[in-house]
Amino acid sequence: METAKDKAKSLVDRFMEDTKYFGATYIGELTAIECAKIAVDEIIKELQLWLRSTDYWQEVKNELNKM
Repeated sequence: METAKDKAKSLVDRFMEDTKYFGATYIGELTAIECAKIAVDEIIKELQLWLRSTDYWQEVKNELNKM
C-alpha cells in the first residue's frame, strides 16, 4: 500500500492528468488538491458507515492539507 503522502500526491496528479483526457479544461494543482480532498472525504464517510478504520485516509487528508 502507498504511504499516505504518496497516495495524496497520486490523487492530485490523477485529477490534473485525467482532466486533459476527458475534454475538460485543464485544472491547476490547487483545484486538484481540493478535488482530492472531496474524494477522500467521501471515502472516509463511506468507511464510517461500514464501521471500518479511516486512519489511513485521515493521514492522506492530512497530507493533502499540507500541500
